[in-house]
Amino acid sequence: MYLEERLEAMEKIIGNLQQEIRSLEAKSADEILTPKEFAERAKLNENTVYCWIREGRIKTLPNLGTALRIPMSQFYEEHKEKEIAHVRRKTSKADRLKQEFLQTLVG
Repeated sequence: MYLEERLEAMEKIIGNLQQEIRSLEAKSADEILTPKEFAERAKLNENTVYCWIREGRIKTLPNLGTALRIPMSQFYEEHKEKEIAHVRRKTSKADRLKQEFLQTLVG
């Protein structure tokens, strides 16, 4: 009984943490910051942020007058793509071929 209670408690904690992760991802994906706010959050110099915007390393929304706005969703998507690429590199070539073969059988 004791193990079952602990397991149920852990499942509740996991569920709560998953919900919190989803809400944080949604919040960060919808956030739009000014270059100054972005510099403060990223602990960068504001001039560095403006240089990166000019270089195209940071994308901005279409100008609202002279104000620049940085959508945080671009960083979330980039991070996710890097994570997927990292996972793909970790899987061996044999595993990838096996997955591709199984997909051709199913599809």
